Parts: sequence; C-alpha cells; structure tokens
Amino acid sequence: MQTWPLNVYELETKGDVNSLIQMLNNYNWLVRGDAANSLGRVGNPSSAEPLQKTLSDDFAFVRAEAAEALGRLGNRQAVQPLARLLRDEEPFVRAQAAQALGNLGDHQAVAALVDTLYDQDNLVRGRVIQALGQIGAGAAAVSIVEMLADDDMCVHAIQALASIGPASIQSVFKAVAANPNVLEPAAEALQRIGKDAVHPLLVALNDSSAAVRACAARALDELGSPAVIKALLTTAADNYMVWNTAIRSIRKIGEPSVRPLVEALGNDEAGTMERFSAIEAMAGIESDEVHNALVKALASSCPDIRSAAATALGRIGDHGAIEALTEMTKHVCPQSAESAMIALGRINAPIGTLSNEEAADFHLHLRLQHPNLTGRAVKD
Repeated sequence: MQTWPLNVYELETKGDVNSLIQMLNNYNWLVRGDAANSLGRVGNPSSAEPLQKTLSDDFAFVRAEAAEALGRLGNRQAVQPLARLLRDEEPFVRAQAAQALGNLGDHQAVAALVDTLYDQDNLVRGRVIQALGQIGAGAAAVSIVEMLADDDMCVHAIQALASIGPASIQSVFKAVAANPNVLEPAAEALQRIGKDAVHPLLVALNDSSAAVRACAARALDELGSPAVIKALLTTAADNYMVWNTAIRSIRKIGEPSVRPLVEALGNDEAGTMERFSAIEAMAGIESDEVHNALVKALASSCPDIRSAAATALGRIGDHGAIEALTEMTKHVCPQSAESAMIALGRINAPIGTLSNEEAADFHLHLRLQHPNLTGRAVKD
C-alpha cells in the first residue's frame, strides 16, 4: 500500500514549505496536486511563485489545486496568471480560477471575469458571478443584472448584486425597466442591500417606468418605516400593478404600518386615493386599532370611503363591526347600503336584529345584486 499522501500531510503539519515546493515536481500527479493544496493551507508567501508555475501543469487536477492555493495565499501577483486560467479547457479548472480570483478581491480581475460570464458551463458561470460579488465590482453590475433572467444563475446574481451594494442599484433599475420579467429577483437583490437601498428605492417610486416603481414597492416590504409606508401610500395609482404591489408591501410590513395607515385614513385633507389605499392595506391587517378606524370611516362624508371601509371590514370578517354595518344598511346612499349588506354577508352576520321588513329588503337586495353570494346572512 502506497504511503506518499501521508508524507505530504506530514510535511504540511510540520510546515515544511521547501519540501512541499519540491513535491510540486513529483512524477505522480496526485502528489503534485496534494502538495499544491497543502501549500495553500500552510499559507507561506514564498510558495506563491512555484504555485503560479504549477498553473501550467499537464494535469487539470493539479492546475485546479494550484489555483485554489493561490486564492488562499492572497498574493495579488497571481491575478493575471489566474485570469489566463479562465480560458482553461477543463470547466472545473476555470471554476476554481474564478473562485480564487474572487478570494483575492482584486479589481484587476473584473474584465476577465466579465468576459467569462457567458461560459458554457454553469459551474463556471456561477463561480464567476460569485467572484464579481466578492470583489464588489460595481462596474460589473450592469453585466450581472442580465443573469437575473437566467433561472440557473438568478440566485448567484441576487447574492452578487447584494454584495456589491448601493453601486448596483441603478443597474438593477435599468434591467427591470428593460425586462419587467426580472422584477421579483431584482427586488430581492435590492432588499438584501438593506438600509442603504431605502433612499434610492423611495426615489424610484416616482420612476417613469411602472416596472421600476413596482420593483421598488416590492423591495420595500421588509424595509418598513413611517416614511416608507407614507411613500407607498402615495405611490402613483395610474398603474394597477404598482398600486397592488405597494398595498401588498404595506400589508407585509404588518403592525408597524397600522399607525401611519390610521393617520392617513383619518386625515380629511388627504386625497381620496390615499385614504382608499390606506383602507385597502388595512383589509390585510387585523388589530383593534384597524377595527376602530374602519368603523369610524363608515360615517365618512365621502361615499367611496364609506363603501371601501365596509368592504374591508367584510373581508377581515370583523364580527365586532356587525352593529355598525347593520346600521349602515339603512343609509340613504344606495352605494353605502349595498356595501354594508355585502360586508354583512361576508361576515355571516345574523340578521335577526333587523325588523322583518328590513330583513326581507336585505335578503332581496343581496340576492338580486349578488346571486352567487353564499353565507348564513341570507335566510331562506
């Protein structure tokens, strides 16, 4: 049984760099590869030059081990030799060279890495994207964002763009404007950047591109603050996708959004659309404060606000609103009365508290207007 691998590991344990360097010339390719690997772990700078020479070894395994070792050593003089290895005939060698360049973190490698983004091997492409993220190559962001549309590379691209940070934000927005299909992964990348992305995202809520506005709204759903919620509420509603995304983001923010929503709804000077948006967002949040605000809104002077509040209470299934909604069924405004009836139907409200005449009117009106509506609210 051969024992040469143990010799390599013993030399590594002893830190015998000179002997390990000599083993880079061993006749056995496995010995050479293991020696290169050990030199990387020992981390002595004097092994950098011999390892660079080993990048041209006839065996792919040895070349890959030498590349990995150079990445560990952190010797930036290895950047160009490793960059040349990105054109190696073996995919796993190219992948290892990309990883080593990422570990070195030198911007001199960016151009060569970008040129390798479209390698035919997915392992290589993934390592290249990761390396660009590690380097923090803002200049490469415009190329990385193209990978958001690639199902195989999407996760790598998200991570890389997040690592690059604020320098990638405008490139992400441009990519979304050009291809709305990347909206979701782009939003996740922006979200991972964190607080540094908040201001650019708030600015983007007013972008001329609906896709960019929706992307910004989506990205803000985990970066909630009163200022964010206010901005989402006032996001231009000329596009349903943008508006719907903003509402979903507010709902996802959850409890922290309740106070700003209640204040917006109670502000008579706010535009009807802003107040309507606040109600729509409240429909996905259950709390006593939301209940009180929506019930109060049933008495609004604006019929659209009254109807929206009734609809929201119905969707929440707020049994505590039954009395107020029942009273609203008597409203002189047909729109308001009908909204209250529908809400009661959704809540499955008992209508025994109404007079027989009122119950009959309720039943008839509900059935005529909404023949497919089901619920205990309607007695046969």
